Amino acid sequence: MRENEPAVVMTSVAKSYAGRAAPVPVFGDANLTVQRGEMLAVAGRNGVGKSTLIRLIAGLLLPDAGTVRVVDARGALVDPARNPGTVSAVFDGSRGLYWRMTVAENLGYLARLDGMRADDALRAAQPWLERLGLAAKRDELVQTLSKGTQQKVSIVRALTLSKRVLLFDEPTTLLDDESSCQLAEILRERCREGAAVVIATHDREFMANTGARQIVIDAPGLLRRVLTETDSVVAASTVSTGASDPSEDAVALLR
Repeated sequence: MRENEPAVVMTSVAKSYAGRAAPVPVFGDANLTVQRGEMLAVAGRNGVGKSTLIRLIAGLLLPDAGTVRVVDARGALVDPARNPGTVSAVFDGSRGLYWRMTVAENLGYLARLDGMRADDALRAAQPWLERLGLAAKRDELVQTLSKGTQQKVSIVRALTLSKRVLLFDEPTTLLDDESSCQLAEILRERCREGAAVVIATHDREFMANTGARQIVIDAPGLLRRVLTETDSVVAASTVSTGASDPSEDAVALLR
């Protein structure tokens, strides 16, 4: 892995949603870079754009203006919307899982959709199943599992595909404290292996455990850099905002 090799690049991205009287802006001119081997945690109150950011990077939403690029298996930066399967994404609960299939059937089937042999996927998934306490659940129907266990199955699915970019939207909402700590450890390992990880979360303890670089969206369209004791001020240049008032670009501490 080369130093400072971008895995996610957002350039002058604008995004708004339809409103009753006028479009509701989420991002105005957002610029963001996440390097390979880096973990980024995005915080902020409900409705400011955390999930929108994750979906833009995943290619599930298209920007109104600007570009989003993610690194693919060949190391090239590509448009995720035009290259489905480039990233792995985990959303809340059982979203993306088939309730009337077992855990093993889900992992095998979803891996086949990604071009991976089912038996290879199950072998790759086994260590993750064991680490997250799911080994005994392989043959159970997803619909019989608790919400937290379903969330862990979604996490295993994402880890099994070994993508260079991993995205998580509120991954700890349904997890107990032990599982949250395990996930933080796993994500640190994936970063050491060269993956880029982007997390949208309200869970400040989880953010601290991951050691991630942090930004906070404290108003729609406003990304602010968060400095920690181990951070460098130079890194603040990797995030810019779409705020109309330049004074709002000041670095903010997440309190």
